[in-house]
Amino acid sequence: MDGGKSTLVSKAGSVETGRAYDVDIKVRGRQVSLYLDGEEWGGFTDDKPAEPFRQVVTRDTKTGELIVKVVNAQSAAARTAVDLGGADVAPQAKVTTLAAAPDAVNTETSTAVAPRTSTFTGAADRFTYTFPANSVTFLRIRQR
Repeated sequence: MDGGKSTLVSKAGSVETGRAYDVDIKVRGRQVSLYLDGEEWGGFTDDKPAEPFRQVVTRDTKTGELIVKVVNAQSAAARTAVDLGGADVAPQAKVTTLAAAPDAVNTETSTAVAPRTSTFTGAADRFTYTFPANSVTFLRIRQR
């Protein structure tokens, strides 16, 4: 750390300004590998503790919908209050959830992790929702 800043990967001179690259990032557990134009460029092991629960609300500028994005990295479901800051919203939300065991891997022949869609009818300015264990959830809520 230098002056409160840290660098995960630094490789001077290996990326040219103005040139297009094919960038690929592969994550296996806590190991992150970075590839440029199909060649391994660098990598690191993420040894920082993972936040067990994160949420953010954004607005889709094309549809006007509010999107509640939640990651629940805990091994138990989390019933959570959602506050949309006074927004006037429709009571029905479209829900897309990816939930699986932390070590689940999709392969050519099996899909252990796949999106599940549903509808939630309790959306409001303030509401509660139960986010499944080990999941990423998107709630799309139409504003009125």
